[in-house]
Amino acid sequence: HMPMLERLYLHEAVTFVSITRKESLENFLAFDVHPDNQVYKSLNGVLFNKDMTSIIYYPNNLPEESYSLPNSVVTYTDPAFSYAKHLKYLFLPAGFSNINPHLALYAFDLVNIYIHEENPYYHVIDGAVYRKNNTELVFYPKGLQQDTLIVHEHVTKINHSMFQYHLYLEHLVLPEGLTEIPLNFARFSALKTVVIPSTVTIIESAAFHGTKIEELIVPESVERIRNYAFVDVPLKKVVIPSSVIRVDAWSFSFSEPSTTIYIEHEHFPSMWDEEWLVTLEGTMIIMDYKSQEYTVHFYDLDGTTILETVTVLHGQNATPTIIPEKESTLTHYYVFVGWNTSIDNVWHNLDVYPVFTEHPHVYEVSFYDIEGNVFKVVSVEHGESATAPHPPDVTGMVFSHWDSEFNDVMQDIEVR
Repeated sequence: HMPMLERLYLHEAVTFVSITRKESLENFLAFDVHPDNQVYKSLNGVLFNKDMTSIIYYPNNLPEESYSLPNSVVTYTDPAFSYAKHLKYLFLPAGFSNINPHLALYAFDLVNIYIHEENPYYHVIDGAVYRKNNTELVFYPKGLQQDTLIVHEHVTKINHSMFQYHLYLEHLVLPEGLTEIPLNFARFSALKTVVIPSTVTIIESAAFHGTKIEELIVPESVERIRNYAFVDVPLKKVVIPSSVIRVDAWSFSFSEPSTTIYIEHEHFPSMWDEEWLVTLEGTMIIMDYKSQEYTVHFYDLDGTTILETVTVLHGQNATPTIIPEKESTLTHYYVFVGWNTSIDNVWHNLDVYPVFTEHPHVYEVSFYDIEGNVFKVVSVEHGESATAPHPPDVTGMVFSHWDSEFNDVMQDIEVR
């Protein structure tokens, strides 16, 4: 551990540099390499191989927020940009051909990677780096402050650890065609929701360990969930279909109580590990969930009177036959707009209450001309005043006043 080290000189005889604890060099600014060294070369403090085709090390404490790789660089040595404290914008040349999540795994402030438009291997869409043909998502910056990512529809591969430690991403939509959720996929990220496509067959170890996901619907294509996949996750609802024939040890443990797990199997399959679930007090497991019936009580406005009770099977929609009403007042009327919670895809007993929107009564103030014809109608909310129009001109006469007041309007009025 050398936190005070700022510069390091490499003698001409040095042939091998290995950095095993890059995070400990928090104040490191630069490499200086002897010009006769046959293996390494430095440029502005950054370490490269001799022919400048590979970047070896970008110092942790370089103060610049942006960095452009020399045009000769085509690859890197892991972890070249990890723990770069100030780096926000990284520019990659046309020939750079080696990108994966380890490029800047712990560069938490990296906001964007920019790639030369003539690079034949990669391009950037909405901050995410894809293969040129869009079949692989290869990098997503950890400092990119977007809370939602919809992965390109042609992607069939995503590298492991892609969203690990991501501090801003909360909602993720994965495309059909993806078959695997890889190792450490979103481990210890801020992820709250994820849409897993119906083509995924395996969720790998620690894929969502420590995320913020509260509801998990495992698609019916998944066959295996590996160990620690959903450890320390605040799940409240988990649905596991009959396609899942193997669940490894410690696949699930919850950081919040009162979780309900819905399992389509009538009995646990033999290939489910005995320790697949580490429960908290209050966890409920419902087997053969598709045969479960739930009761939905529809309450009146008073919150105590039940207008109707509907019984539905798991996953069905509850449909009441009664539409509640709320009596109008002197100043307002009320429109029923629905219920306080969704009654679609019911998965537990529900008590639901009506929701109304409030609208002021609106009146018409009609203005007539001297011949008794309406020439202007003004809409006025209850208790408000109408703005009078300019009356039509009458030859030989001067307008004096209207025959009635139109302040504090509480009904339709005719004014002459």
